[in-house]
Amino acid sequence: MSNSAGLVLGGGLVCLIGFSITGYLLVTEQQRRELWSARRDDTIGPYLKPKSAGGPALVLAVRAKQRSTRSNPIFQLFNWKDVRRSQYPMSLPAIVLCMLGPASVAGLIATKVVGHAGWFLVPVFDILLVRTFLGWSVAKISRTLLTQFPDALAMVSRSVRVGVPLTEAVRIVGREAQSPTREEFGRAADQVQIGLDLENALLEMAERNDISEYRFFATALALQSQTGGGLTETLETLADTIRKRENARKRGHALAAEARTSIYVLAALPIVVGAMLFVMNPDYIGVLFTDPMGEKLLGLACGMLMFGLWVMQQIIKRSLS
Repeated sequence: MSNSAGLVLGGGLVCLIGFSITGYLLVTEQQRRELWSARRDDTIGPYLKPKSAGGPALVLAVRAKQRSTRSNPIFQLFNWKDVRRSQYPMSLPAIVLCMLGPASVAGLIATKVVGHAGWFLVPVFDILLVRTFLGWSVAKISRTLLTQFPDALAMVSRSVRVGVPLTEAVRIVGREAQSPTREEFGRAADQVQIGLDLENALLEMAERNDISEYRFFATALALQSQTGGGLTETLETLADTIRKRENARKRGHALAAEARTSIYVLAALPIVVGAMLFVMNPDYIGVLFTDPMGEKLLGLACGMLMFGLWVMQQIIKRSLS
């Protein structure tokens, strides 16, 4: 490796290390401040903030706007939602460091196309991988919460039907339901225990998970507490609607099985054909690894393959949404 290449590589590694350390320090400080702020709001917030005159939808809109104005730019960069910290498998610095390996591999491939400047793309690849991983984690938990939600509604409905107070019914779900529904309802019950009213606790749960069915549940309970009416019938109707929507989603997922199989086949086809050609004629394929132009074509092909897979995944995702 020449001196210039070594300098470029060293500069890229120094930039990456500095970026990681700076992000870690900023995130740690922001987490400390937000933890203190959350404890303060949970303890004395219900006694200092007046009741909002608007409906549940207005309350959710106002809170979402206030939260977006004070979110950390580092969190926005990585698509990290601090209110869902307990649902992530690791802390943000740990995820950034874990994704550094695949990002370095992607940077190595980029050097085959753009030269040594590809190492400066490693932080960009790291950010994209972290955002993808966090999005996948949130989507997985959201699907689990949505699948378990009808059973939780049925548990609340049965408890209310036999005369159990609504607050205690929420606490029962927080003890008896499966994870992660148990943790979400348990957190709402804990907020009620320290002084927050049930309406605001459920609105916080709906905002934190960003699930429309949770918003329906919070809005239905808020309206029922203001206007009266049969709560058990409302919850049973909502649970039945959610089950039908979930069945429709599963049916659409099954109908898209052919398209998803096509994605796997198209992704594996270049790799399988390349391996077969390498076994039959190593000199023919070896040009892609030894010749400078071949390395650029190989790196470009890898990038186009990944981009094509991402496009096909987005098409299927939007078709099923």
